Amino acid sequence: MVKPSVIIVREQDELVAACCVPFDGEFLQQIGKMDLYLKERAVIHNTGELYQQLSKEFGENLSLDIVDPRNKGYLFPRIIKDVVRYKLSLWQAIKTIFTLRVPAVILNGQLLASGKGKISTETFELIKRSINRTNI
Repeated sequence: MVKPSVIIVREQDELVAACCVPFDGEFLQQIGKMDLYLKERAVIHNTGELYQQLSKEFGENLSLDIVDPRNKGYLFPRIIKDVVRYKLSLWQAIKTIFTLRVPAVILNGQLLASGKGKISTETFELIKRSINRTNI
């Protein structure tokens, strides 16, 4: 039996890099008392929570991956592999690849959530129902 696959696509913690060193705006927070990356940090936290929930709920019974969208050399072949493995239609594959916006959640090659700042609990429940339905 093939394990279900979930790919969470989100920016990694190093939001901007300057000369190979992460630039997170910390010095501007100290000087200007403003957080330049508040929205991005919320997305990172939210997707991390989804990862932890899925990991806790399904453990080794789920292929779970967090991918930075800038890593196209890994992301797109991984999506195509899932599309072939789960026998999705060409239309569904095209939809997954070309409508993907960060943050995104992909279940078995199908795009479940894309481009919303916060991944909802409904997305987790949808994944859970789908996995439980296929394991019955």
